[in-house]
Amino acid sequence: MTFKGHCVFALSMIIIAKKFVFLPGLAEAEWGNVILGSMLSFSLPDIDHPKSFISRRFKISSFITSHILTHRGFTHSILSVVLFSLLINNCLKEASIINKGLHDSMIIGYISHLIADMFTKSGIQLFWPYRMRFSFPILSPNTPLKEGFFCVLILIFAIIIPNR
Repeated sequence: MTFKGHCVFALSMIIIAKKFVFLPGLAEAEWGNVILGSMLSFSLPDIDHPKSFISRRFKISSFITSHILTHRGFTHSILSVVLFSLLINNCLKEASIINKGLHDSMIIGYISHLIADMFTKSGIQLFWPYRMRFSFPILSPNTPLKEGFFCVLILIFAIIIPNR
């Protein structure tokens, strides 16, 4: 999935998560903080791909991760979500940022990336280091129009569904 597709999909997922109160911290959080958290983290799993948006901005970490990790391997796994959650929790505590909504929305942003990549043929190694890839292949890599339509459709759905 493209950067733009991931961005729209992350926005959709955070709207749905806040409306359905998946996590208590989201219910109390301001919309601005929730969207900010999601937008800060949705592209992080692609740090293992040297040509991704995030990798082109953080060249040193990208160089290291792209040479050590396979694309859609560790950074696209449940283990990476757990480690990312712990890292974000510790960083926010150290920075005296006690905003559960920001933490939760960053986790949802990260997870939204994994879910979106599961809609592609390549899938992801959800249970890394187990090599099996999980996917619901409804999107092809060379169909940006189909991807855009899919993501906008999800966003419209997220906006029109009523709050829980």
